[in-house]
Amino acid sequence: MLRNALIGDSGGSGTTWCHVDREGRRRQFQGPSYHPAYWSDDFWGQSSEYWKQSGIEGGPEVYLYGAGLGNENHCASLKHHLEGIGFRVKEMSSDVQGIAQAALGKKRGYLAILGTGSVYQEYDQGKMLRQLGGYGHLFGDEGSAYGFGRILVRKYLDGLLPGSLYKWMEEKYPSRESLLAALSHSSMKYELGQLAVQSQNCQEKEFIEEIHLENLKAFQESCLKHHSEDLKTGYFVGSYAVAQSGKIKQLLEEVNLEVEEFVAEPIELIVDFLDWKSLNL
Repeated sequence: MLRNALIGDSGGSGTTWCHVDREGRRRQFQGPSYHPAYWSDDFWGQSSEYWKQSGIEGGPEVYLYGAGLGNENHCASLKHHLEGIGFRVKEMSSDVQGIAQAALGKKRGYLAILGTGSVYQEYDQGKMLRQLGGYGHLFGDEGSAYGFGRILVRKYLDGLLPGSLYKWMEEKYPSRESLLAALSHSSMKYELGQLAVQSQNCQEKEFIEEIHLENLKAFQESCLKHHSEDLKTGYFVGSYAVAQSGKIKQLLEEVNLEVEEFVAEPIELIVDFLDWKSLNL
């Protein structure tokens, strides 16, 4: 069983950690994102101080799966940093790979992640066979929280929002010029992604729901309708996917796909898999 281990699922806006102590007790907590886009001398210093203040001692084994960590050079840099703190890095790879091995194991199936960004992948025997999407906010991310925010902002800039929703957006972004300038920065991806949550309490709920459906249909068009014919089921992962599960089920029926489960926070799934794996080696 896992003992003295630190398991992390790192996305673009933060990292969900689970610390398993020497008695096997689990404790979850939130930390900063380890996406390479944030790395700098200041970031490494802040990370070292964060772990110094965390109270986690004894050089735990680290299993970290994160956005941007599909690159070997990125993994090598982060491994060097974490081992310098005193951790023992056992596994490090992309967040998608970590979730896929935990959810699918050796089964044939798909994995669709709809969080801040989006990607669709198909697996068999633990190996990825194909991927659709996953190209980032400039060329993809259809069906994600960011995708929703992008459509909403476009309609705002085009003057196509109904009155109360337009006023709500105008309060957030009173200057059209400043908004257009800000959209050129990659950090806006996460701000626009937050609009999916922030808009829940707005009036014009029917219009908001139409934007969600438009966003999800774009993911259906670019990814889901192109699934392998002999593949029938899989997992949807991400808070946006869970929030929109009803609409997603309807769109899956249209392309003859099923879903086994919607998973908001995959960390428990990953920890359970690693625990099982440690017992069956």
